[in-house]
Amino acid sequence: MKTIGGIFCFVFLLILSFQAAATTRSSLAVTGNWSSPASWNGGILPVAGDTVYIINGANITLDQVASVKAILINTGGTLNIGSQTLSLTGINDSIGNVSLYGTLNLNSGTINLTGIWNNNGTFSCGTGTVNFDGGFEQAIEGSSLSVFYNLYNNNPNTTGTNGISSHPVSVTIKGNFIQNGQFHRNSNGNPDATVIFDGNTTLSGAYSYYLNHIIINAGATLIAGSKTIYLYGNWTNNGTFVCGTGTLRVSQDTYSSAQPNAQYIYQPMTQPFYNLYINKSTGSIQPGIYAGNATGNLTVNNDFTVNNGTWNVNGTKNLTVLGDFVVNSSGGGVFTASTGNVYLTGGSQQILSPGTSTLYNLQITNSGAGILLGSNATVTNTLQLVTGMVKTLNGTNFYELYLSNTSPSALLAGYTSSNFIQGKFRRALTGGAGTYVFPIGPVHMISNVYRPVTLNQTTSGSATDILMYEDTITAATYKANWWLYMQPTGGNPTGTITNTYDLATDFPAGTIECAMSLIRGSVPPPAAWVSPLATTTGAASGSITTTCPGVYSPFAYIIGEPVLTTNAATICSGNTASLSTTWSGGSGTIRWYDAASGGTLLYSGTNYSTPALSANATYYATLANAFTGCETHRTPLTVTVNALPTTSVIANTGICAGNNIAIGGSSVAGNTYSWTSDPAGFTSASSNPTVTPAATTTYYLTQSITATGCTNSAQVTISIDPLPVAPTAALVDQNNFCSENVDSITLSASGGSGATLNWYTGSCGSGTPVTGNNLTIDAPAATTTFYAAWQNGCGVSSCQSITVTVLPSPAANAGNDITLCSGDLANISGSGGVMYYWSSGQTSASFSYTPAQTDTLVLSVAAANGCTDEDTVIIFVNALPVALVSPDTSICPGDQAILTASGGNSYSWSSGESTASITAEPASTTLYSVTVSDINGCSAQTSTQVEVLTPVDVALTINPAGTILTGQLVTVTATPDSLPQYNFYINGALSQSSPSNTFITNDLLPGDVITVSVETGGCPAADKDLSPNVIEFYNSFTPNSDGLNDVFLPGVDLTIVNRWGQELYHGNEGWDGSFGDESVSQGTYFFIVKLIDEEGTESEVKGSVTLIR
Repeated sequence: MKTIGGIFCFVFLLILSFQAAATTRSSLAVTGNWSSPASWNGGILPVAGDTVYIINGANITLDQVASVKAILINTGGTLNIGSQTLSLTGINDSIGNVSLYGTLNLNSGTINLTGIWNNNGTFSCGTGTVNFDGGFEQAIEGSSLSVFYNLYNNNPNTTGTNGISSHPVSVTIKGNFIQNGQFHRNSNGNPDATVIFDGNTTLSGAYSYYLNHIIINAGATLIAGSKTIYLYGNWTNNGTFVCGTGTLRVSQDTYSSAQPNAQYIYQPMTQPFYNLYINKSTGSIQPGIYAGNATGNLTVNNDFTVNNGTWNVNGTKNLTVLGDFVVNSSGGGVFTASTGNVYLTGGSQQILSPGTSTLYNLQITNSGAGILLGSNATVTNTLQLVTGMVKTLNGTNFYELYLSNTSPSALLAGYTSSNFIQGKFRRALTGGAGTYVFPIGPVHMISNVYRPVTLNQTTSGSATDILMYEDTITAATYKANWWLYMQPTGGNPTGTITNTYDLATDFPAGTIECAMSLIRGSVPPPAAWVSPLATTTGAASGSITTTCPGVYSPFAYIIGEPVLTTNAATICSGNTASLSTTWSGGSGTIRWYDAASGGTLLYSGTNYSTPALSANATYYATLANAFTGCETHRTPLTVTVNALPTTSVIANTGICAGNNIAIGGSSVAGNTYSWTSDPAGFTSASSNPTVTPAATTTYYLTQSITATGCTNSAQVTISIDPLPVAPTAALVDQNNFCSENVDSITLSASGGSGATLNWYTGSCGSGTPVTGNNLTIDAPAATTTFYAAWQNGCGVSSCQSITVTVLPSPAANAGNDITLCSGDLANISGSGGVMYYWSSGQTSASFSYTPAQTDTLVLSVAAANGCTDEDTVIIFVNALPVALVSPDTSICPGDQAILTASGGNSYSWSSGESTASITAEPASTTLYSVTVSDINGCSAQTSTQVEVLTPVDVALTINPAGTILTGQLVTVTATPDSLPQYNFYINGALSQSSPSNTFITNDLLPGDVITVSVETGGCPAADKDLSPNVIEFYNSFTPNSDGLNDVFLPGVDLTIVNRWGQELYHGNEGWDGSFGDESVSQGTYFFIVKLIDEEGTESEVKGSVTLIR
């Protein structure tokens, strides 16, 4: 934007002079309101599009919302905004302006302007708001300091130099500062332009703040919220800064030669920044010492970043960071530590990434997840771990923390099992003696484990520093589940190394602590660790000290037991095995045991010979330390015992002379076979040879497994057996009998020989025989021939036979079993013989009878040969069902009754239904019958009656029955009079509920309806209504011809008398308060009303009435 400066007024007046004829409105030199024509030249009020002048001597108060193009307040002129809004709507640099040479009192009002603010007079901001909302370049100019209360930037045009500039002046803000557009910082050509905060200010809006110098005055408060402030000059806080979650970005304009190369931040240490971001192409930024901060110490509640440029600690100042500490060295960022201190004190994980910059003193006090390196980090003086861990493994990047001070005490006290370095830690070494602690723990652990290492250095051995870290490893052969990387630079330090461990968590179960050493391996960690170091203090209570190796390479070390190398042995079952073992490093004696723990000491020495074994066996070797006698974990050595081949030969047996037999079994792959005999003469290589001995012979088998060489042997003896001889006769103990008379017979044979006597039927040798001599069997049902033969292992002899004759028996048939219902006739019929006899006494084949209950009859029949037979018939008698039905019941007309029958599984009603339950709705009393049948088809009948009751008809009367006066006592009677309950209602409201059928009341009013509802104890009765003729009666009236209550009781037979009984009126038009043609005086009079009911009965009602005049 171009600088308008002192020529602004001239240009502005010139432009206005060209437009004055049409758009200029000038005030008069009066004190008045904007809305008053008396305040304006010519009495014409300013309107939209006008340019307004407030002239010398004028004091104008804006008393309405106003919109004009621009306004100029001349010297001596005053404009008071009050609580109103003034909008200046010009659309370019020349209009939409405030040009102030007099006095502008904003009060609590609002000014919206689209042009330039030029203050050369007196501006009193009050608590009002100035809102820049133009679409082009706007500026804050003038020779007077502009002090705003609320300053709103709503200029939507953020391209180029558009927005708001504050070129030659500084701006003071007492209220809120809202940024929804560009606000130029004026560092080019006006490097001293400053934004001064002098009240309670909250930053907000959609845009960041680009400012040059910033001053927060004493007593003022600046609340950053979440906003970003771009600072191109110095920051001076003499009041209060509330950082919120905002960011202070210290930046530098590349086009500004006037911008300070070295910038300062003057900020109380007790008032932190949230994010502090340094991004300067050249120059530095440093904390300043001033009255508000005598030490120059700063606190950053979140991230501290040097992206470009230099942060210069410049002395012993403290920088406390609660978030990430990042120096972008590759982008030009530099952190000059000087002799200052960096404190990392966050409550969650912090990134420490100083790049190539170094730190002087570093203290870690992190109460959260600790510190994670984002680059290598070097500390040149002291390192202190107060709270929290330092993790150097970041994803796949393995950084290191380097303490370059050679003093052993450069690592300050504070490290514990909760505060240590998980990852790489390098320390610089002095040339002579020194004790260097490495408070480290393994990376890649599921949980954090602290395993510090102490280098008790005698000399550095020309080494300048040494790097140590620990990493996890799969625990095996009783070694730790982590290993140590230890690499010096330029030499090999001498002295001792003390390692710590946790026996319970670091080693496999069973690891023997007193047998452990520090063993050297290689990188990556090997499967076998074979070079133990010399132990100076044995492993005990979680610590072991060893002599430093002469050569550290290849830098990998682990704590564990020395390795035993063992042989394996394989033997055939029944043999012995020779076992041996060797080891690397140390000295001692090998001891042999028969169990993994405890057990028996079998032998002491390098080689051990086992007893003869028939199954696999495991022996255990351990190394007993020659000095302490402490044994290492026992190493198992398994002897594999190969099984002997399983021979297959038949059992000793005999064969018949001249027969042959196979004496072996199936061939097994990989086996060989060799047969011999006694008497000699037989050999074979078959697994199952066939032999034909002439006499008893024993055969011998030798069987071998080709793969193992293991052999086994077996033998079998074959003898010669004799042939069987046939019996001389077959015999039976009973013959010629009826089948029903004999249950069993006994068969026997005489003569002959053999192992088993066989009996056949049908023919000799047919079917499956039964065996035995003097054999008792069931008697045959028909004539049968039996054949006897002797049998042994050599065959079956010829047969002898005997025929058993069986006389035929008749087949009695009493017929099928019968099922019937109680009382039914049973028809009985039998067959099968020539003679019949029933257990009931009948002797004919068929007969009929009626059984009273289930009965069993036995039929006996006889055949012509005298043989008999029996059969049985059962007559099942089913009882009749018990028919049940609902008891007799009563219903009201139109109601229903549920009738239910039971006792069977099917039902038939006289009404035609066939379900167990029916719904009856008779118009008159009706008898219902039902037939009940059960699952056997038996049935019974029963019935029930449904009585239809006669409903009650209720009548309602009133006494007196004719016309009734209000307040008159009447009696309402309901009939019949013997019902359980009567409920009387007036207009639906219950008045009486009782067993009484009468209701007495004097509360009836014209139009009332009396209803009675009764409870009958049976069928419900309909409600009855009664609407009596009630005439409303008042005890006073006013005959003053006003149309209201002028006549007393019209429409009834009325007589009026005075206190002396003189009749003043008689008729039915109602008394109007006169006697004859004269009006009677005010007072009390007496009336007689004659009432006649519907039946013509006459009654009187008497009372008094007051006449009021």
